[in-house]
Amino acid sequence: MWEAENQDVGEEAAPCLSIDGHRKPVYADGLIPRGLIGRTGKILGGRALVLLHDEQGHPRRASTSRGDQHLTVGLPKALTRYEQAGGKTAHARIIVDRDQMAAPFLRDLTEAGHTIVTLLKTNQYEGLTSFAHVGEFVPLTHNRKGEVVREVAHACFTLPLPDQQGQVLPRPRGPYP
Repeated sequence: MWEAENQDVGEEAAPCLSIDGHRKPVYADGLIPRGLIGRTGKILGGRALVLLHDEQGHPRRASTSRGDQHLTVGLPKALTRYEQAGGKTAHARIIVDRDQMAAPFLRDLTEAGHTIVTLLKTNQYEGLTSFAHVGEFVPLTHNRKGEVVREVAHACFTLPLPDQQGQVLPRPRGPYP
């Protein structure tokens, strides 16, 4: 996921950014329960944290906001503030968890010129039929005997757009199958 792509000599590489959102509880002496779970069974008094990492995985930007802020709000703000601080975001390859994302939001990011890489849980897809443009499988992990136990391949996740019936996110640009 962090490999440099083939590019022309002298051409500047598009940045690769990983963005993640977290919710953290807030502890205080008053008004907030002194634990993760209050009487309601929910985290009360939380803060939302958005972390932006560079292609080496180093944190480049962290911001906090109200605990109910969704990552679809925090991600664009993080990109804008990172760019204002001198970071490059034009045509960035953005790696983000699919957990909190919405199809129209991902579509808007791709239309803005970004390449989106989503990380899926095993319950978010049903085999290879959930993907389009599946590339060649290559070994990812081996057991102690040197046998391949997990393979990976580049693929496009076919995510339907709820505001456009029968439409899915467009195929990404670039060297992917």
